[in-house]
Amino acid sequence: MDLKALRVPLEEVAEAMDAGPQSPMVIDLTDGSVLPEEALRMAIEEGEEGLEAGDGDELEERALHIPTLDAREAIALRERFIETVRDPPLRRRLEDALAGRGAFSRFREALRSGGPERDRFFAFVRAELADEARRWLESEGVGYAEHTPRPAMALVPEEADVGLLDVLVLGGPGGKTELVGGFVPRSVSARNREHASALLRRLASEACALQGLPWSEGLLKARGPVQVGRVRLTARGNGVDVDVATTMDLWRRFGD
Repeated sequence: MDLKALRVPLEEVAEAMDAGPQSPMVIDLTDGSVLPEEALRMAIEEGEEGLEAGDGDELEERALHIPTLDAREAIALRERFIETVRDPPLRRRLEDALAGRGAFSRFREALRSGGPERDRFFAFVRAELADEARRWLESEGVGYAEHTPRPAMALVPEEADVGLLDVLVLGGPGGKTELVGGFVPRSVSARNREHASALLRRLASEACALQGLPWSEGLLKARGPVQVGRVRLTARGNGVDVDVATTMDLWRRFGD
């Protein structure tokens, strides 16, 4: 396997370094894509490569685990970003979020209210960690691409205890909708299968942006539904099914 021939997206590796040990990211050494370890595991278990019994070491052979920042480094990275924020109220919210336990989830929630600042944070991470990602890839003998096209990220307005996602799927006239197995089903038609595939990609990238999750082309590798946080997307012929996880309590709040 010629690892130097791979074109691993440098920016995606840089983002993955900030994902934290709870969300391990890997490089698939068969094609250079960056994706969650669990997504690659599922692709292998589902027989994407026609695996036979006894191929249990496939994950170890295909996956190169991306190192992540430790908690101290990740906090320092966010502190440097806060210094660049010009909106005083948002800056104070981000500073307060980093105090005490649960700092990363609070920071993520505070950043969601910042509109374009959230996308700027991801760009900041990519820029800050690019050199470290480059050094690591070179030390592993893996080829990489400096710049790769990125899908447009949807902006998320300020949210309260009910997010935009809840309003979109539950806030119909009269609040009428179905709750099936913990999911609210929605679907959208496409012109053809090629359009459906492009639509799936766009919806997946927007679902990542909406929920503050890192985008990766590797999310689309596994067969079957694409799971992005609360959102499950499935391409079906000339269309895409979108199922959004919610609770009975939240569902009832949009009823009569």
